[in-house]
Amino acid sequence: MFDRIAPDPSAMELLAFAFAARLGERLVEEAQRIAGCRVALYVVDINGGALRHAGGEIDAPEVLPIDRGVGPEIPADHAPGLEASVRAAAPGVVVVPLWLRSRTLAALLCEREPEGSLVHLIEHAAAAIELADNYTDVFDVARRGHDATPAAELQQDLLPPRIAYVEGAEMAANLLPAYDVGGDWFDHAADTDGAWFAVADAVGKGPRAAALSALAIGAYRSGRRRGRSLQEVAAGIARIVGQVGEDSAYITAVLGRWHAPDHTFSWVRCGHPLPAIWKPDGTLEELDDVGGLPLGLGSPEVPYEVGSRRLEPGERLLIYSDGVTERRTPDGRFGLAGLVRALTAAPSGSASSAAASITAQVLTASERDLRDDATVLVLAPGQLPMDQRLRH
Repeated sequence: MFDRIAPDPSAMELLAFAFAARLGERLVEEAQRIAGCRVALYVVDINGGALRHAGGEIDAPEVLPIDRGVGPEIPADHAPGLEASVRAAAPGVVVVPLWLRSRTLAALLCEREPEGSLVHLIEHAAAAIELADNYTDVFDVARRGHDATPAAELQQDLLPPRIAYVEGAEMAANLLPAYDVGGDWFDHAADTDGAWFAVADAVGKGPRAAALSALAIGAYRSGRRRGRSLQEVAAGIARIVGQVGEDSAYITAVLGRWHAPDHTFSWVRCGHPLPAIWKPDGTLEELDDVGGLPLGLGSPEVPYEVGSRRLEPGERLLIYSDGVTERRTPDGRFGLAGLVRALTAAPSGSASSAAASITAQVLTASERDLRDDATVLVLAPGQLPMDQRLRH
């Protein structure tokens, strides 16, 4: 069906020999040629709790429940759980995750043990899928189990990758629910000595909150990319919220910077829940309050106070929205105690493991649907991508 390409195609070659919308077919064909058996492509649901069929045919269900990852990304230390979940639903199937920067968004499922090695193909397949996502909705269609609201679609399109490795640390962030609401957001970007990151919550729900969030993200990224300080970036967001919002419009946020050379976290807090530190002894410490008003309330010309804290070895930084701690449970609210339980239950000390455990426990804390967005960002100093860990 496709022109023959090199035996070990790169991501660019995979795309060069197939339209973006046909990339899934191209990957399945190449995998079947190498493996000598039937192969299917599955992608991770945007909510993170299932693999969904995206191409090829094997004897397996269209939807395969899996242990929840970090949104549509599965961290490397969840690989054993992924394989066990698939084998439970489809005995005999061999799972080949498509890894990219120590996380996977998709997997090839082989009906039996492959005859040839798929290592080179999987090294490039995930990158090819991420590139193709800029040109086609084919994979996004497969990732969705049901309709998302317009506000939620806008929200999803604005978010960066859930798992990222920056200078001296791993970051992982997630937002619930994936298919509805639309007021929360998070963002992050690496720089040469660390990273910028933010968690924010626009007042209200639905289209109005999503529109306000979109403008706030734009102001945040504009200030960050122009080399502004944390205080200047906060003021820029406050101005745009004040210009376009009604008198009651505002956004709460924590805007932060990680400086790797001295292991320092600096932040401004704008009416948002306090950042917290998960310590190696199992305690959770809320950081000193250096906060100001939510963005959009008060004058943007009044500077926000900047806090600073060195992160010691083994500590994890948590920033979250009130939808996490205020989640209703049968005996009250999720609260800080719920965060402690989730962090204690995390299978490893990685940021991705912590973020996955928190969002999973927020979801299962009640049988009722979430009434508010719930967002969490975790930064773990000293964590290396899985491929680097294997070389150390």
